[in-house]
Amino acid sequence: MALAVLAFVLRRYLVSDLPEVAPTQPPAAPAPATVRPPNEPAEMVLPPVVTFERELLNGVVIHVPSNGAETQLIAFVADPARPPDNALWFTLDRVAFREDSATLTRASDEQLDNIAAILKAWPFVKVRFGVAAAAHENAAVNMKLSRDRATSILEAIKSRGITSQRLSAEGYGSEFPVAEIVNGAAVSRGQRIAVQAFEK
Repeated sequence: MALAVLAFVLRRYLVSDLPEVAPTQPPAAPAPATVRPPNEPAEMVLPPVVTFERELLNGVVIHVPSNGAETQLIAFVADPARPPDNALWFTLDRVAFREDSATLTRASDEQLDNIAAILKAWPFVKVRFGVAAAAHENAAVNMKLSRDRATSILEAIKSRGITSQRLSAEGYGSEFPVAEIVNGAAVSRGQRIAVQAFEK
């Protein structure tokens, strides 16, 4: 009997000195990974760009970078003293395609919307879209890819209400890729997407 009482006292004493432990929640299940269909090319992600409001001749307001292609194109078509120049191109830096594909990314919509809006504000302007692609060693593959991509841009602008008579598209293969300087040498970035006003 004495042993039972002693065990009871010790048990109460030891348990009362233990710190309280908050109940733990079971770990959350991991978020499901985004799985791309096996044949679907990856989508290129463009860096964010700061834009500003710009009102066009017809009162439409677009959002453009301060020195982006849209701003440069507007300055050119609005200046009657500047004639069309076959050497003058404006790089569409916010238009991109899925990898090894002529499918435009969703991020391209804003700049394409802006180009269409500019063409609506200056209805006599005609433009040419040029695409260079140098992702492959095979020149024929690069040429086909660049032509397909140029056509995709043209069709995207047509779908925004611009007639085909005002649009042209050219693929240049690996002839005119954008280059950047790395360790003192020019290195091709693989593609160039640009617009040219050939009639105004």
